[in-house]
Formats: sequence, C-alpha cells, structure tokens
Amino acid sequence: MPVAYIDHHYLTDEAKKEIVKAGVDLHHDINDCSAMLTYATYKGKLPSEARLLALYGAVTDYMDGSASASRMMETFDRQFVLLESTILSYALAKNGRDLSYPDMLVKELATMKAPHSIDEVGKEALSRQR
Repeated sequence: MPVAYIDHHYLTDEAKKEIVKAGVDLHHDINDCSAMLTYATYKGKLPSEARLLALYGAVTDYMDGSASASRMMETFDRQFVLLESTILSYALAKNGRDLSYPDMLVKELATMKAPHSIDEVGKEALSRQR
C-alpha cells in the first residue's frame, strides 16, 4: 500500500520534491484543510456521508471558508455542521489525553455516526471544564 502525505501546512518546494522522490503520494494545498484534502483524495472509496467528516475538520480547523468546503457546505444545513463540529471538538478537547478516547471517536465516526449520537460525546462536550 502506498504511503500518502496529506497536509495543508506550508512546505518548501524542496521538501515537496524530497517527499515525492521518496515515493510518497503527496496531497498538499495550503488553501484547504487536511480533512478536505483527505476526503478529496479518497472520496471514491468513501460513502457520501464522509463529506460531513471533512466539513467537521474544516470547521474545527477554521478553514470552512475555503472554496471546496464552502461548496460542500451548501449541500448541508450549516448550523447542523457547526453544532456537530463543536460538540466533537469540545468532547475531544476534554478527553483527548486519554488515547482510548480519540480511538473510540475514530471508530464511531468511521461508521458515519454523527458526533451527537456517539455515547456520551454530547454530554462530555456540554460539561467541558475550562
């Protein structure tokens, strides 16, 4: 299986060349978040509901104004996407140090569950301590 490098942070042209030279499949664009880039890379292998996962990433990475995220957002209720993204982000911020928690979230999100429907995620988000 080929290795893919998907990122939106700045890379020099030299770094990009080295990544490709190493045989890595590079997907890079500073104008989009990694979640959107990942969706674009694998969308042919993903269910259509995976578009929401990409949007959750775009919202929490403050990149939902990108061209691709904006177009995708038009097909959903924006308030729903913002709410689900916030619930997910808050729950992860509260419990992310326990490595089993992000693992659980990934497994649940991979089944295309909405964050609010994952056991305790909504409750955890609402009880977030600062």
